[in-house]
Amino acid sequence: MADRISSTLAKLKATEKELDRLRKEQLTAAAANLVATAQDAAGVRVVAHDAGHVGGADDLRSLAMDLRNRLGSEASTVAVAGVSNDRPVIIIATNEAAREAGVKAGALVRVAAGILGGGGGGKDDVAQGGGTDAAKIAPALRPLWTRSPSADFGGHCEQRRLPPGIKLG
Repeated sequence: MADRISSTLAKLKATEKELDRLRKEQLTAAAANLVATAQDAAGVRVVAHDAGHVGGADDLRSLAMDLRNRLGSEASTVAVAGVSNDRPVIIIATNEAAREAGVKAGALVRVAAGILGGGGGGKDDVAQGGGTDAAKIAPALRPLWTRSPSADFGGHCEQRRLPPGIKLG
């Protein structure tokens, strides 16, 4: 009986590892298509994507960094969100040109994580947040479109709606 339990647990662990590998592979494959969805928001290219269920924040961070690198040197910001262990997680990454324009990942992630019912923080280039309400991922991604690239995104909001045809994710 103990041998069967050990064998079953080993198979389960191997299956979970394979599932994580496939999820990461799927996220990486999606990156090329996501770059094509970049839209302009106050002079900064933005990719905002809801990745759905993910293995963890590391998966989202890898995707965000891959997207940021693919977007090149033009001012760009990437936000990817997903659900891990029934909780929403968001990663925001900015490139050097976006930071020079005043876009700070840490400031953005605090706004987004607050919408998710939680908190977050990080540096100007990469930040992470999370919350308790996964149903609010789309609204949490919206500040990327509605905030101007001011120094701290505090008080310099542009009252704009999403441009026609833009879908978050």
